[in-house]
Amino acid sequence: MEEAKSVTQAPPLAASYRPDAQANQYSPVLPISHLVVFYLATLGLYFIYWCYRNWKQIKTHKLYSRIRPGWRTVGLIVPIYNLILLSEQFSNIKSMAKMAKIQKTHSPGLCIIMIIVINILVVNYVGTLILGTDLSFLFILNVIPMILIQQTLNSYWRVVQPGKKERGFFSAWMIVGVLALMFEIFLLALGLLILMLIPEFNLEDEQPKKPVQNWDTFNWSRQRQEDPRANLSAKQALTLLKSKKMGDRYYASQAIIRLKARELILDLVRLLNDEDSAVRLEVINILYELKAREAIPNIILMLKDREMTVRYKAANTLVKFNYLSDRDISEVTGLLKDKNSDVRSCATSILCQLEIRAAIPDITRLLKDKEITVIQDAVDALGELDAQEAIPDIKKLLTHKNEYVRQAAQDALQQLGVPAEEIEKAKEGK
Repeated sequence: MEEAKSVTQAPPLAASYRPDAQANQYSPVLPISHLVVFYLATLGLYFIYWCYRNWKQIKTHKLYSRIRPGWRTVGLIVPIYNLILLSEQFSNIKSMAKMAKIQKTHSPGLCIIMIIVINILVVNYVGTLILGTDLSFLFILNVIPMILIQQTLNSYWRVVQPGKKERGFFSAWMIVGVLALMFEIFLLALGLLILMLIPEFNLEDEQPKKPVQNWDTFNWSRQRQEDPRANLSAKQALTLLKSKKMGDRYYASQAIIRLKARELILDLVRLLNDEDSAVRLEVINILYELKAREAIPNIILMLKDREMTVRYKAANTLVKFNYLSDRDISEVTGLLKDKNSDVRSCATSILCQLEIRAAIPDITRLLKDKEITVIQDAVDALGELDAQEAIPDIKKLLTHKNEYVRQAAQDALQQLGVPAEEIEKAKEGK
């Protein structure tokens, strides 16, 4: 039997998106000029739609196919939680790009920091509390992290869908629509300005002005220094990691990573059994940051976690480790027979992305799975692994009752170099 081989780079994912992702005649690439104009023309409201659009595109990737773009967009109105959602989105886009071997990508952490600085520190804190003036016009700076992320996403689609037609400059109808929207916003702003200038509607002079708080009262840097959580020891951080409060867990995880507390690896592995899924997610991230390869068998077990978010976090982490021992590979291969279809899909994706050709026979057996998504993932993986021995089994799927399975099978056969005439005959059952 051919031995499983390790790799130093994630393989290109030419088939990492769903077949229906190619339904549109145009590439999903969004010209940066469109992004900037739409954002400025809508006074920043386009950011919400842009996030929704990104989640829909991320959903086409097989590792993230079960996210719900609509609900995540609604979550943007929730303070703190919206930053978590944005951070996850930016990280997913970067992971997709890295899997496609795109070298130049954005930094998710830097983009989140820019958004926080622009919207909270500059506009609210510096403007209102220190200068006593309105700096809300600086919202336009939010377009900077958007541009960085969109450039990465555009590079990804150019690799995954090469040669597909991209949208050019604005069409006449798009220009008319943008101008109409800008005119409506102008009228709204003009109406509000008129109301402010009418004395009977302007009650500002009748109200006593609130004194501007001085710097010391709202000195965030000093508050952070005084916060005992900012200077935790390794043992204190481990205890605080079990907290129900997200802020506590954040300080705890950052402390462990900063201290490179590898002596806590055994304790962290025990926390993978914590009843709180948020704790389990945090622990998986810490183990990766500590480069704790000895914890890989335990992370493999998390592929069977009851929470979907934990399962996919474990899958992504195993791929990022980029190498599994023969024993680890055997354990992942065993999960191809798991009762949970999500677990089977996760295992398939990991084996494919690490180019484990020894798993081809086991993946081929999934072509008879009862779950459509598992079959699709198996077909994609076999095409990516250049599994010539699986061609007869894949041909049988060309007459499958599900159109997406048929399309996936056709794409895989083309990727494996099967002639078009042979594919057409197989479609007819010959």
